Amino acid sequence: MIDANKNKSSKLIIEYVLPLRWSLHFALTEKQWRGLRERYKRIYPDWEKCSCPKHCKANTLDEKWIYEYATHTKIFNGIKFICPGCHWLKSPTWRIDTWLQKLIGILPVSTKSPHIIDCLGWTQQQIDTLYKNDLREHEEDMIKLTRIEKRVKKKKAAIIPTTIERLSSEELAVLVKPKQIVISPWRVNLSALSEYRYSSDEIAVFEERMYQLAAKRMSWDV
Repeated sequence: MIDANKNKSSKLIIEYVLPLRWSLHFALTEKQWRGLRERYKRIYPDWEKCSCPKHCKANTLDEKWIYEYATHTKIFNGIKFICPGCHWLKSPTWRIDTWLQKLIGILPVSTKSPHIIDCLGWTQQQIDTLYKNDLREHEEDMIKLTRIEKRVKKKKAAIIPTTIERLSSEELAVLVKPKQIVISPWRVNLSALSEYRYSSDEIAVFEERMYQLAAKRMSWDV
């Protein structure tokens, strides 16, 4: 989801963007992600059962996030192993990929009743509504993304690779020219990783990887 809001700070107009595909799964190295999975398993030995009605086998790690719009902060709120079917439902990125495949007619045909119906009890009408809502939001995101990209190309806006408070005045002066609007990623707060016995230094490393990913996503080259 792209979310943009304007705020004046130190005579700069800042537009905050919530990058797409911006999570620990995408930001961490394979080793770091595997380590997070193993820490959870050690702390919660009953991790293999999903909380869905049929208690399906849980083998995918779901990230929970809180979105604080007033401060433009994405706050990590824990993880939990769930089954692939529940993970699909809780993952907007995964759902959008499915709907886009369906839209262009390349979604693989399956004779098996989907988890969302077979286990979670959804009706086809509910699924159709989810499909329409997801695609509408995706289209709105693409429109906002295109608008911001055009402003950057016309030099009317400048992208900064991290939040403004993490940059020195000298770094900011290099990145942003006079009269340019600042395009900034949201802030990220991973302090809840301490629940999984990560130190403050380790959390800082993970936060830095999140900002590195934000800068990459906001370059719109991938």
